[in-house]
Amino acid sequence: MKKYDWLKVLRPKMNPRLRLFCFPYAGGSSAIYTAWLKLLDADIELIAIQLPGRAERIHEAPVDEMDKLTNGILVELQNLQDIPFAFFGHSMGARIAYALSLKMQTLGNRLPDRLILSAHGAPGANKKPKMLHTLPDDELISELRLMNGTSKELLKNKELMSFMLPMIRADFKVACQKIDSDAKLPCTASVVSGTEDFDIKYHELEAWGDCFKSTLDIHLMAGDHFFINKNTGTLLSIVNSILAP
Repeated sequence: MKKYDWLKVLRPKMNPRLRLFCFPYAGGSSAIYTAWLKLLDADIELIAIQLPGRAERIHEAPVDEMDKLTNGILVELQNLQDIPFAFFGHSMGARIAYALSLKMQTLGNRLPDRLILSAHGAPGANKKPKMLHTLPDDELISELRLMNGTSKELLKNKELMSFMLPMIRADFKVACQKIDSDAKLPCTASVVSGTEDFDIKYHELEAWGDCFKSTLDIHLMAGDHFFINKNTGTLLSIVNSILAP
């Protein structure tokens, strides 16, 4: 199998019905999606996006510009568009998946058949972005603690956190960059959100409908912003139903 940098094929399939490309949240890596291997429908090939500055790409400088991220991903993704495919993105990952789809439309590339946008309101919802990447280290770590997505042991490890913070800052900078587009994507779109993710309002989920030509479906499930890690079984039931033939 061809070696990729940006794409990590977690579950290669000989003749998959569909390829699912999964985009990480800020600070996350492709490892987020290893828990999906036994839960995702068997005829779907699972490919996770691996951004620079983490895992096997730990020695690469993290990228803090959306355009550079989407360019890097697209170069490799163009080799894997021979069958139907879908995007799943959680939090920052939803934003990257959407920005990448817009770029693909502009370039005349084949588009994903479906986007699943998780734990993120629409970019056009007029919500002021949190400029977390500008915070001093102590304040940024406090914000990470409040988000409840990073282990307490890791947050207490000052040496390891000092190593990881540049990557986390780069991700947060990407997550708050504006996406300008009046174009509507022809892909089918679904939104998933946690009922205890109080930072995302329902109208911000509904606003995704303005980004697509087709009708949007919204799925609510138990959990806070990191339900992707804490309620994986329920999430995969939703994902499998969305991607069913």
